[in-house]
Amino acid sequence: MRVESAPAGVSIQRAMPTVTAPITVNAGLTLPALQPTLDLGYTVGAVTLAYLFTGNKFTLAVAPDISATTDIVGALEKAVPRILISSATTAILQSIFGDGFIVAPIDAFLANPANAIRSQAALGTGSCLDAGKISALLSRISTALGGAANDELDLPGNLKLTATGTGTVNLQLATTAPIGGALDLSVGAQFDCSLHLTPSGSIAITQALPGSWGKTTVRFALSGSGLTLTVEPNGSAPIQLLPTFSGLGSLAGGAKALLPAALDELQSAVPASALGTAALNLAIALDLYDSATRFSDHATQ
Repeated sequence: MRVESAPAGVSIQRAMPTVTAPITVNAGLTLPALQPTLDLGYTVGAVTLAYLFTGNKFTLAVAPDISATTDIVGALEKAVPRILISSATTAILQSIFGDGFIVAPIDAFLANPANAIRSQAALGTGSCLDAGKISALLSRISTALGGAANDELDLPGNLKLTATGTGTVNLQLATTAPIGGALDLSVGAQFDCSLHLTPSGSIAITQALPGSWGKTTVRFALSGSGLTLTVEPNGSAPIQLLPTFSGLGSLAGGAKALLPAALDELQSAVPASALGTAALNLAIALDLYDSATRFSDHATQ
């Protein structure tokens, strides 16, 4: 109860929660005119229906984007389709994730996706994304798909999705073992508190090469500084090809050894022809080739 002095009067404010919805009452009596006032509010989910004694009018508001308005029909025409979609989608998601995970209505997401995702009720702290909450969601998805609950999402093909970081959160898709014994993948997306996206990652292919190169990795990488391409021979310093060429260094001789191997592969791939025979005869004349050891095992010239 509150006693006011200007204008003089008495007002009573009361919130009476029920099982399904809160009811608000704001009743008053001005003195000495004994003029009564009464405002009532009834809220169901995101919808609030109110009666205002001043002006003798009803208003309808639908959070988060429809403010209190006397155009109740217009507000319902705008809100009902969204509420129906939200209710159906929420029910489907709740049935997938189970009782251990509360799925809030998605109408707030439809109205303002960024604020909805960052909210404490969703995947954020109220201002930024929360890697812990995202990891918990990935774990729930993994469980729903029959996988382990380990704060990550295991995917087919030796892939996993993880979330790390504080403030700026990094979503990382990476291989747990080389695909086909040769391909390693690590692709990331960093989100700051404004949900600005910064991509990063690398794709690497590892194969055994002849000569002194040995087991060698070719790696494409993307970072804030741009795209890079490197060749990484086993036991030697990486050779950068992009954005600038760093030189072959101590592997210059190994690079030469690749040419005979490439010529052997070319000879095997090209069908026999008069031109091919003439080319081989020229290589024999130059002492670069013989039919027994071919190019790669022929004595070094």
